[in-house]
Amino acid sequence: MEEHTFMPPPEAPVFEPTEEEFQDPLAFITKIRPYVEKTGICKIRPPPDWQPPFSVDVEKFRFTPRVQKLNELEATTRVKFNFLDAIAKFWELQGTNLKLPMVDKKNLDIFKLYKTVHEEGGYEFVTTKRKWPVVARKMGYLETKSVPACLRNHYEKLLFPYDVFQSGLMTGGDTPTETKRTTKPREEPDGRMRKSARQIRQEQVQLSIDYSKNSELKKLQFLAPGPKMTAVCESDDVKEEKMDTSTSDDYQPSKSIKIEPAAESKDVKDVKDVKDVVYTEDESKYQRRRPVRKASKKMLQDHNPELFQDDYLCHMCSSGDDGQCLLLCDGCDASFHTYCLIPPITTIPKGEWRCPKCIAQEYDKPVEIYGFEQSKKEYDLQSFGEMADKFKSDYFGLPPESVPYDVTEKEFWRLIGSADEEVSVEYGADLHTAVHGSGFPVNENVNNNIEEFYANSKWNLNNLPSLPNSVLSHVSGNISGMKVPWLYVGMCFSSFCWHTEDHWSYSINYLHWGEPKTWYGIPGDYAEQFEKVVQEIAPELFEAHPDLLHHLVTIVNPNVLMSKGVPVVRTNQEAGEFIVTFPRSYHAGFNQGYNLAEAVNFATADWLSMGHLCVSHYRRMNRTIVFSHEELVCKMAANPENLDLSLAKAIYDDMVSMVDHESKLQQELKDKGVVQTERKTFELLPDDERQCVVCNTTCFLSAVICRCADKKLSCIQCAPDHCSECGITNYVLRHRYNLEELHGMLAQLKRRADSFDNWASEVRRSLDASAQAKVSLATLRELVTTAEQSHFPECDLLEEVKAAVAEAERCGNVATQLVTKKHRTRTADVLSNSTISPSLNLEELQEFCSQLQRLPCVIDQAELVQDLMNRVESFQGEAQDILREAEPNAVKLKQLLDTAIAIDVDLPEIPKLKQELHQCRWLEKVEETLQDTRQVSLDILRALLDEATMLSRKQDDFCDLFRVNVIAMEDKSDCLKKRSSMVWSKQKDLALLKEVAAEGVLIHKQRSRERGVQWQKVADNMSVMGQDITTRAVRDHYKMISKKYRARMAREERATGEGGAELTEDKMLLEELIDVEDETDRQMENETEAKNQRIENERGQALEMRERAMERIGQTRKRMGGASESGGTVQKRRRSGEIME
Repeated sequence: MEEHTFMPPPEAPVFEPTEEEFQDPLAFITKIRPYVEKTGICKIRPPPDWQPPFSVDVEKFRFTPRVQKLNELEATTRVKFNFLDAIAKFWELQGTNLKLPMVDKKNLDIFKLYKTVHEEGGYEFVTTKRKWPVVARKMGYLETKSVPACLRNHYEKLLFPYDVFQSGLMTGGDTPTETKRTTKPREEPDGRMRKSARQIRQEQVQLSIDYSKNSELKKLQFLAPGPKMTAVCESDDVKEEKMDTSTSDDYQPSKSIKIEPAAESKDVKDVKDVKDVVYTEDESKYQRRRPVRKASKKMLQDHNPELFQDDYLCHMCSSGDDGQCLLLCDGCDASFHTYCLIPPITTIPKGEWRCPKCIAQEYDKPVEIYGFEQSKKEYDLQSFGEMADKFKSDYFGLPPESVPYDVTEKEFWRLIGSADEEVSVEYGADLHTAVHGSGFPVNENVNNNIEEFYANSKWNLNNLPSLPNSVLSHVSGNISGMKVPWLYVGMCFSSFCWHTEDHWSYSINYLHWGEPKTWYGIPGDYAEQFEKVVQEIAPELFEAHPDLLHHLVTIVNPNVLMSKGVPVVRTNQEAGEFIVTFPRSYHAGFNQGYNLAEAVNFATADWLSMGHLCVSHYRRMNRTIVFSHEELVCKMAANPENLDLSLAKAIYDDMVSMVDHESKLQQELKDKGVVQTERKTFELLPDDERQCVVCNTTCFLSAVICRCADKKLSCIQCAPDHCSECGITNYVLRHRYNLEELHGMLAQLKRRADSFDNWASEVRRSLDASAQAKVSLATLRELVTTAEQSHFPECDLLEEVKAAVAEAERCGNVATQLVTKKHRTRTADVLSNSTISPSLNLEELQEFCSQLQRLPCVIDQAELVQDLMNRVESFQGEAQDILREAEPNAVKLKQLLDTAIAIDVDLPEIPKLKQELHQCRWLEKVEETLQDTRQVSLDILRALLDEATMLSRKQDDFCDLFRVNVIAMEDKSDCLKKRSSMVWSKQKDLALLKEVAAEGVLIHKQRSRERGVQWQKVADNMSVMGQDITTRAVRDHYKMISKKYRARMAREERATGEGGAELTEDKMLLEELIDVEDETDRQMENETEAKNQRIENERGQALEMRERAMERIGQTRKRMGGASESGGTVQKRRRSGEIME
């Protein structure tokens, strides 16, 4: 494959799980399964802070790698090499060393010539139709006259004899290829038929001669037992037969006669001396037969004349004529005329020669599957890394880390497809962690908290196969490579060939460190198409080994597969990344350079059906299984309550088909006469003792045995082929469980598997119930609890019932606050100006009642809310009645407003009732004030006049009359001021200060009623000095004195930086009053600020409660989802895996 012709396949999907998704590897892999099943493999990048320490003891880590010859891995290249080996072996068995000829100044590709000729119809057809120029053109030669003839000559000389041999014309039987396809062992003929006719006759001669009676004949005996090859000379005297060492075509074999056996033995009367024939090294080199003793022909003929009738017979023409042209086989001593062979032989082979039958026997021997040799050197990580880096650096002429990945990839596939360029690399594969240690920390060797964290991590490959939801956790024992990880130490170009995992399970590979590993993957749905394409590309490899792809020794270029319609993806696995392969996904790849990875298998619930199919596939291929699938399923089915729901459903579906198939097969055996049965605990037997003798599967549910001496065991499917000696009625059916027990296990699994469906039906019935059949909130809570305890999977229905429970609980809390008044602080005065608003208005309360009716369940507070609604309706009726009255009673108004406060609902009648009550109270104040005008000040009247602005229009006339009276009193007051205004002096100022201090005016809040009353007393006390003075005049004069003093003190402090001169009595008194006033003002400010803050908080709470009360279920989910995102502690669930392109 040329470099520029390789086109990288599309990239495999890459996933980056969140911290939450990374907590459960099996759940995350199940989540992304719909995406990855379309590609077969995927890459997973852990969170950036997940970096396990490398825990292998580097100093003790030593291993012996495999040696890989890259050009022997590719399927079509290996077919070519196998063909060349077969041709070379064919000629070697006939005493000729194969040498490739030159055509057009380059070596002839005899494999391509062979394939091209056969594609055109074969040698005879091509020759008859004169298509050798077509063959030359297809092979890429220029169209010259000499090339087609040259190709024909070379084919006729080198390949046509092989064609004849393959056709079986010389052997008279099946072709070697057909023989090798036979799965049953060849039956050996009896001892006599295995011997040639000459050997049988020679044995008869040996038996007919009595060597003990003749000393000369004793010399003819051989020390070794068995038939020997004996030759005699034509002359009476024994002579040394010299061999002609010439290699020319006129070479003739030595004239010798073979002893023919006689029917009856006779006494030997005249036997002359016999000597050993001795050959030199050069002579024996070309000797066609072993050195033997030679006896006088006349001597033996006199003993038994019948021995020398047709000494050598050609196996083709059955004639012994023309002895100089007879070839004797060095394997079986059969003789053939050179011109009787097909095709005829014109020259005598120089080496050992085998007849066609002996050659066929050599080819009948089973061919060992291609495999990797072990290196002769043991490495540690340091020495292997130095070797790997030096190889890559020398090969590319660059530092190892500087070679681009795509350059390495294209060069790898170029070397894979090159038959002429041989590159060997080493790969430390399948290194057991039980021996060499795992790259992940393990609990037995942790030294700190970090190692302990990663030792317990679910992504630690030592833990992942045994997680609770992993099917392999139920497999007994630690299966190396499946449950116990293997390590892989790679170098540049070291590769792993196309394969699936054992039992078509999942696999996960983690690259601890080093340069990347390039992966190629094929979806599991295209596995059969991939196998078909590979068989079409290299059918010769599958003729002898139908299970070739199980041996991890064959690579096919991804571009070839893609051209045949097989989808392929690729990815580069960097250090710290995971590669996950899915069930029955063929995958292959190579290493970009020196690295170390670790891999293990695992299985989720969805694998069970695929595992069942795999066992059936292994049975057809006669492949030994790693563990019994039936045993695994039954072991899990024995404890269904401990199974995950999805796993229980998968086991049930798999076990149903398994039990149905078992029942059918047992019934067929009973119909055929098998009546003897016995129980057998198969799991207590070693696997080799419960292995089917026909298909090699491991038995568990049942097996068939017979009573013969072999005591063979076979699975129930292979029972018809179990034993040819015992009749089927003598079979004994062994079973682990009877059919009743199996159906009982199915019933338990059914209950567990259907628990989710039953729960889902109950949930749907509860959520869709009518108003009269609604369930309680407690029932919905029980459904949620059942789902959590049963480990039901997350689904929309579970989310819906959780949302319904949350909505009902929230409505219950709001209803409780409404009816118990725990959400706000009440005020004593119904006419206070508090800004706290009620929780709900009338429309919101009505909507809240409708929302309670729409809930899928009944809450206990619903009756209280309905009672509240009834109270609201009753209040509205009474309020409308009293508002219709001309002069409402203040007491009734007060009672209704108290009721409104207790209801805590913003009703439209409440402002009207407050207006009426305020009006009634104002009228009462006016009437009370006007009854005794002597104690009424003008300020009080003005305050009443200000309150009159809140009155309704029906009191406008009364307010106008009252306003006229107040104006008249103000005019009268002004006249009095003019007539008798207070003349202030220092003595009077001092008296005023003393009165203010004595009455404690300033300890009261400004503009409070209490301070107004005290100022009135001060004014009355000052009036005894002889002049009437009003409250406002007293207050205003004090403010003036205080203001002047404050200003003077400020000027003096700025001028001198400190206080003024010695204080007089009035100044001391004034300073004390100012301090009291300032302290009162500060307290008032603090109280005001606290009150405003409290009001603001209560307003916010009320608004929030109102908004929540009016929310729909969808709005609540949206708000809770937004809160989760902003809160940071609860992360929003991500939908199916987000693919990183």
